[in-house]
Amino acid sequence: MSLIQTYAQFASVAGDTSSIYSSPDNGVTWNPINSFNPHIFVDGSFIRGSLHTHKYNHNKVFFAGCSSLGTTRIVRSFNQGISAFIAGGNWSIVATNDFTNGSFLNGRFSSASIDDIYLIGDQYLYKSSNKGFTFNYVGLLNNILNTTITLGTYRDVFFANQNVGIISVYDEVYTTIDGGTTWNILPVIPSVIIRSAIIDSTGLNINLLEESGLNFTVYNSIDGGVTWTSFTAVGSARRFLPCLDDPNTLYIEKRTPQTSIYKSVNFGINWVQIVGSASTTVNFFNNDCASTGTGLADFSTYRTINGGVTYTQQLAGLSRLYAATATSYECGCPPDSITIDNECIWGEPSCYTTTPPYLEGTECYSEAPIPCCYSLIPCILNGGPIQTNEVLTPGIGQYVGQVVKIESSNSCYQVTVTDSICDEGIAVVVESVYEDCYGCNPVYMLTACNDVEPPIISPLYTTQVEFADYLGQVVWIDSSSTPAFRTCYFVGIGPYDATVGTLPSVTQSFDSCELCGYYRLINCLDQNDILYSLDTTLNTYLDKVGKYNDACYQVEFVNGYIDEEFINNPFTENPYEDCACCTYTPPEPEFKKYTRVIPEPVREFYRIAQSKCHIETYVKYGVAWYSEYMKIAQGINTCVDVDVDKIWLKMKLQELSLLNDETACTTTSIIPPEECDEPTGWQPTFQ
Repeated sequence: MSLIQTYAQFASVAGDTSSIYSSPDNGVTWNPINSFNPHIFVDGSFIRGSLHTHKYNHNKVFFAGCSSLGTTRIVRSFNQGISAFIAGGNWSIVATNDFTNGSFLNGRFSSASIDDIYLIGDQYLYKSSNKGFTFNYVGLLNNILNTTITLGTYRDVFFANQNVGIISVYDEVYTTIDGGTTWNILPVIPSVIIRSAIIDSTGLNINLLEESGLNFTVYNSIDGGVTWTSFTAVGSARRFLPCLDDPNTLYIEKRTPQTSIYKSVNFGINWVQIVGSASTTVNFFNNDCASTGTGLADFSTYRTINGGVTYTQQLAGLSRLYAATATSYECGCPPDSITIDNECIWGEPSCYTTTPPYLEGTECYSEAPIPCCYSLIPCILNGGPIQTNEVLTPGIGQYVGQVVKIESSNSCYQVTVTDSICDEGIAVVVESVYEDCYGCNPVYMLTACNDVEPPIISPLYTTQVEFADYLGQVVWIDSSSTPAFRTCYFVGIGPYDATVGTLPSVTQSFDSCELCGYYRLINCLDQNDILYSLDTTLNTYLDKVGKYNDACYQVEFVNGYIDEEFINNPFTENPYEDCACCTYTPPEPEFKKYTRVIPEPVREFYRIAQSKCHIETYVKYGVAWYSEYMKIAQGINTCVDVDVDKIWLKMKLQELSLLNDETACTTTSIIPPEECDEPTGWQPTFQ
């Protein structure tokens, strides 16, 4: 569903002739429609009435009023009176003379849901539960609200949704949270005469409009009526006017002065004065409730396109204008209808069937859906939009909000719905569908990494598909024919209105601008010997030295572009810390004659703790024993002749004496053995 046209209907009195005017162009031109519907207005002039646009179906318009002959009547249009310019039209009488228990002199409508519509009269409450086909009597306000109502006093009804509603009658205010089953009077309200009342869907934010003398006052409560704040301004006011498309935006319908209107965007908590040529009744009916509107003075209609700052007169010479409403006609079928065989059918469920001829009974309506007009806006703004509709391009409506590529074209278009009827257009064939323009045919922007603001090197734009693989990366492009391209470029998405061109192919890609560059290998001993590489394994040798072909090369990384021949990593050895380490050559070894050195032995024998006396005792023992042994060995003495034990005993006695008295250590001379005469006649034998 999409906005196509906007209408406003006005009830007026010009002499004895009643009139309802309709504007098909947002208040620019106006035409009376009752002259085409004489069967509706046959009972004299309607001296007062109320107009209402269904909040949930802007195609439905209702009028309730009373005539100079006392006739009360409810009139409806289910297509905003589009066919009302044809005799007979599409306005129907809902009921007449059935409302004998009071008039609609001060009647007010309110849409609670797509099915439920309320109408309050001078003394009675009526309700439609079938989308406005019929209105049923609910009851006398005195009985419903358990109060006493004076005939002709102000009253208002408003439902925020199907459950939460409010009714004001003179100086009393009642609320309901169960769809009107029960009503409760507010515990605390200002002691004022209420012209209009409105409540939000929570039931807590309530606004009351009082008119007293030359001023009007708005009372606001955000706690369900427990406490109140007020706002007073100069002038007389009629009622609150909620925006159809924004429940938080309210306007105040004013009578005088015709120099300003008041607007709230937070449901009455704060109000802003919009100074301009305002009027008696204000209606804003576009999507943002702030750009286009229609106002009424007592004898003219006015139109604003800037939210009420200024107005221009559109229709003059009327006697009086009592009521106004605004609608927005939608393409397709109404939201409360069903679509059968491309026909919009609405009414009571019993009025239609699912097989031809579909319609049964008198309260059933059918008409062809209004074809929506679609505007195909090019993603790259190198041409104008294409206008089409469902008749020219069947199924185009399913792509609203998406992007399509047209067959036999490389162009991508965003599919939108326009706010006018598509009288002309062309047929297109959809080749493919995308979520957005980026996915269909994006514009790639190449920005130089080393650029500044403002850029010295203008960004480059292209639609070449190959750059999709490098989005978010940094590239070199082939600059053999264009030296100006010799830099690092970051690849991103550019604006659709950019001037695109054909760029050279990518020769190298990098992860970031910091990594965009090359490795330069400089010979430590010959600065003119330079090698170039893109091999990232050279990171191991960065700011160090590697050896290649017996030459040492210092490795450094250089940001930017260079047009040179690149090699792979040439190093096979571990890196050196610097050129000095790499180029170092050890000296030849010097050979010397070896001279053996024999160290002097350590004479541990003399490193003893015994005294000299002890040592001499042991030496004497050893000498004596050795002397005797040699004599035996030489055959001078025999074993019988030598008393070795005696010698050993003397040594032990000497040691024993030292235990008690070291001074007892005296040198004892060994008594040499008595020499014997050499034997005769005997010779030693040796074995």
